[in-house]
Amino acid sequence: MNNPEISVVMTVFNGEKFIQEAIESILNQTFGNLEFIIVDNASTDKTVKQINSYRDPRVVLIRNRENLGQTKALNIGLRNAKGRFIARMDADDISLPERLRLQYEYLSNHDEIAVLGSWYLEIDEGGTALRKCRLPCDPLEIKCYLTGSSYLSYHCISHPMVLMRKSALFEAGLYNERYIAQDYDLWVRLSSKYYLANIKDILYKYRIHKNSQTAALSKVFEKETREVIENNIKFYCPELEDRDKKILSRMLNFLPQESYGQGKKALVLFDRYFNSALAQSIDDKRIGKIKNKLKMYYLPLLFRSNKWLCVRIALRIIRAYPGLLLEKKFYTKIIKSFFRNRALTRGYAYGKK
Repeated sequence: MNNPEISVVMTVFNGEKFIQEAIESILNQTFGNLEFIIVDNASTDKTVKQINSYRDPRVVLIRNRENLGQTKALNIGLRNAKGRFIARMDADDISLPERLRLQYEYLSNHDEIAVLGSWYLEIDEGGTALRKCRLPCDPLEIKCYLTGSSYLSYHCISHPMVLMRKSALFEAGLYNERYIAQDYDLWVRLSSKYYLANIKDILYKYRIHKNSQTAALSKVFEKETREVIENNIKFYCPELEDRDKKILSRMLNFLPQESYGQGKKALVLFDRYFNSALAQSIDDKRIGKIKNKLKMYYLPLLFRSNKWLCVRIALRIIRAYPGLLLEKKFYTKIIKSFFRNRALTRGYAYGKK
């Protein structure tokens, strides 16, 4: 195919168990003007044989002589892509038939959006539905989360189901090959110039199983997301002294501060950082609400060293935005962020790490 509109890029290593379902879910899309680039990372099972069994001319197989890791393999796929848009796909997942058509139509009508994801369904190894995952759809809300929170923002856009503008990807420098958390790093970099969004439709089935990369490398992801947010601080607030960068980094990574004074300063630094990052946005009222919601997520951990300050800040935010008390997801995220990071705080608190 000479001029496909969409290049679907998928990497695989020993994926014989699920790859046929993944391939067929792309070849059976209602949007047909595509090429399907599959980068095999030196599989030793029957993966390549299964790929070669498809005679569809849209399938393009690239074989690496050794396993280069997913990030390098993705960049190989991108550099060989001919389409104006890049769709991601994982070798153990399933794209629903209308996925690419709906995403393509959305991006064709929204020039300001560079990356478009969707809601999705989590399934188990056998394909049984586990739960529906509804991600934020508002581009400004997603930009705010990517700016202000290293943990909560990681789930704003789900990597395997995005459709992206190739021009924006190449302008951003593609994936950073130092990272396994290549998607989070890319979203943060892209959000400095572009908007990202999700469609309010379930267009993808995301398989959860014990051999998935996400399950196996969670600790590495956490380390790398901390590094990415530290880079973001340097980008938006290069004038900050190192001690202030450390204070702000602890806040954005959901770690308690070392003293009352540092806890108080963290909130000031957060406002400064957030205002710098969102300086080009004009909807100050909506930005203010989202920014204060992010502060509320952090307050349970700040409470350890700044009890009365936390109470005052919480009351002030609730008075300004009483509607927050009616948002069920708001409470869920606060609870999850607190308990998920409570174990980490034992090591990071009070300068131990």
